[in-house]
Amino acid sequence: MFEVTGRAAAALANRRAKDGLGDSIAIRISTADSRNGASAGYQLRFASHPSPDDIVMESAGTRVFLAAGLEEPLAGSVLDVVETPEGPQLILMGHAPSGA
Repeated sequence: MFEVTGRAAAALANRRAKDGLGDSIAIRISTADSRNGASAGYQLRFASHPSPDDIVMESAGTRVFLAAGLEEPLAGSVLDVVETPEGPQLILMGHAPSGA
């Protein structure tokens, strides 16, 4: 199951507050367009409502909308925060499937 750490939930709450967004605003995770032939990655953005096919869940008190088709690829993944010189950044840490 996809998980949000407490640190990531706090960072998202701080960002929502900074942007003037309410606590009911969720984080939506979808695939991002590939750039320069690179493999596609993931896009995170705030959303007030899920898209019709999104999977709606909650982790660490944060509402999450997973775009259709991402439940399996993100199973076992964790959204966390790493400290960088530019400040805290969200990072999606993947989970290698068993037997890989």
